[in-house]
Amino acid sequence: MRKKRVCTYINFYVDADILVSTEETIIKNRLDKFVITSNEILRKSCIPIKRHVGEIAFIETSMVDLNEIRFSDPVAMAKNIFESAGYEGVIEQHDQQPGFYLAIVYGNRYKSRTKDFDGMVNFNLTKSAFILSYSTASHILEHELGHLAGALHQNSDIDYLEKHYIHDDSFIKSYTGGYQCSGKTTLMYTGVG
Repeated sequence: MRKKRVCTYINFYVDADILVSTEETIIKNRLDKFVITSNEILRKSCIPIKRHVGEIAFIETSMVDLNEIRFSDPVAMAKNIFESAGYEGVIEQHDQQPGFYLAIVYGNRYKSRTKDFDGMVNFNLTKSAFILSYSTASHILEHELGHLAGALHQNSDIDYLEKHYIHDDSFIKSYTGGYQCSGKTTLMYTGVG
């Protein structure tokens, strides 16, 4: 008997600076590819979840003063960008809707300040939103969604999370060390530590 799959939706808020060098259709096709890759990963992993592209919105961020943004925490950076661009409360709305995720896709304007990562979550700010570089590999989408589901890079991350991020013990699950399954590494494994 085939398991019923849980449907989840990813709303993409895309920095409009990407439109300067890339057509909207190409951007939307790339985001579709990210979701197709996520669904392939989930299917091969026998995880009964199906991802869907939700809303795709282009947000104008040219008015955001980069000198006023905290780049040390990229998700806080994204929240600051949202608020500066007039999208207050969007992250909190997504946190109230189970099965809906928010991907904030940044482009070249922020790339020089965010060169050390392709995607990131901050569990203290949100349980549904993450940031993603437009130029990243397509499997990074599911990697970041894995973090939001509680999967980590390695088991030692649990101590780090409890010390620096998680103030709610219910987030730490029995599968939190999801970097490994049946003795094999998963897409959560980064090969470090």
